[in-house]
Amino acid sequence: MDWFYAQNGRQLGPVTLEALLSMLQGGHVQPGDLVWREGMADWQPAATMPELTPSVPAASASLNYFNPVAGPYGPPIYAGFWMRFAAIFIDGIVLWMVGLLINSGMGLELPILRHHGNPLRMAVFEMLMMGSAMGMLVEWLYHALMESS
Repeated sequence: MDWFYAQNGRQLGPVTLEALLSMLQGGHVQPGDLVWREGMADWQPAATMPELTPSVPAASASLNYFNPVAGPYGPPIYAGFWMRFAAIFIDGIVLWMVGLLINSGMGLELPILRHHGNPLRMAVFEMLMMGSAMGMLVEWLYHALMESS
């Protein structure tokens, strides 16, 4: 099927669909240029034609947080409440196990219960604070990496 396009008030063509797609990719035809083929009622901008849309340069679309560009698989599909609940539950278990490993590796499994009258109590307290800080760091990194990927 032959296509026609208009630039600077001149009708150009006919060209094949492949040739028109090539011209769009090369920048010879702009997304705002009017196109027409047999069976269409009126001339339309190239960017509005489904057959030509994949080849419109990404720079012409306004991409931001509120307007994500749908990829080749369509618009993003967001998880519902129960899927998110299961994810946060699994994240909690993973983080608990990592914290348990860190604290066990440092010998911090309930040391205050064993060292009440011991002069080393302050050292144990400092180790607990360091373990707590490491736990917060691990949790922060985990969420930052998992939620941004």
